[in-house]
Amino acid sequence: MIRHLIWDFDGTLYDTYPAIATAYAQTLEACGFSVDFDEIMAQITVSMGHARSYFDAKFGLPDGFDARLQSLRRSAEMSLARPFPGAEETLRAWLAQGGTNDILTHRSRSIHALLEKHGFDSLIRACVTSDDGFPRKPDPAGLRWLLETYAMRPDETLMVGDRPLDIEAGKNAGVRTCFFDPAGKGGADADFTVRDFTGLRTLLNIGSE
Repeated sequence: MIRHLIWDFDGTLYDTYPAIATAYAQTLEACGFSVDFDEIMAQITVSMGHARSYFDAKFGLPDGFDARLQSLRRSAEMSLARPFPGAEETLRAWLAQGGTNDILTHRSRSIHALLEKHGFDSLIRACVTSDDGFPRKPDPAGLRWLLETYAMRPDETLMVGDRPLDIEAGKNAGVRTCFFDPAGKGGADADFTVRDFTGLRTLLNIGSE
């Protein structure tokens, strides 16, 4: 029986990729590079590190690129990023049923500004971010820290994420895994796959007890 949910953030709880891609396009354009929006989306949905390496190999990104990108990204996310439909209702209902919600993300503590903006801060027990110093997923160190800190049994814990590396991290930590796949792309060997939060609530019987 699943009692604990560990969530990825970007592309899972929040639809942030369009905002990130917008900031990426603006930054590349300011550096004199023109890139199709879909090409940017394809790279950032793998990971931000992958996108950085991809565009650096393609263009040779100049000094100051990362700082400019981060500035534009913060602005774009605060105005454009939104929780996925059904995310808030799912987290609230899960808590009401006695479950727990934690986050394991590659982003920094900047996550808290978005969580507070949409009232999610009260729905999350703990956030493990890049500022905590753990190796990046699929390394399971951050996930294992959550398991140990909150005495969660792996067989009662579900990692929910939208990228194969989220699923790999879950498997490496010995927890159950759920691939959140709104676009239906597949490509992750998870225990479960859902397309939206309606599917996740059905999977976990959320709201039926």
